[in-house]
Amino acid sequence: MKKFILNLPLTVTTAAMSFAMAQTASAQDQTIGKVADDLGGQIQSVGKVIGAGAFVAGLAFVAMGLMRLKAAVDSQGQQVKYSEGVWRIVVGVGLVALPAVIGVGQGTFGLSADDKLDFSNGFNGAATN
Repeated sequence: MKKFILNLPLTVTTAAMSFAMAQTASAQDQTIGKVADDLGGQIQSVGKVIGAGAFVAGLAFVAMGLMRLKAAVDSQGQQVKYSEGVWRIVVGVGLVALPAVIGVGQGTFGLSADDKLDFSNGFNGAATN
């Protein structure tokens, strides 16, 4: 019973994704390519949600870290250690910076929001003399 409860979120998510893909593919004018494009768009949307969630979670971690540092100052490090606040702030700053790091990575590879990585540019297989 415990395994069933632990696996329930994954089971529900998998079933929902399967149902959504079956509904998308069941339309008459859909091809495999169109379904793949739709899936790619949905994955991009999920990425944006993850980035926004990381930013909000980072702000929460920074706030918790500042509160822990305040508690450590009040107790002079006896009841609450300074390190408890510091690690929360470090994790929070990392999460807040995650969307910016992803944006810089996209810029580094020359990607815009609609581009995809294409490593085959310039490698057409033709021999040049």
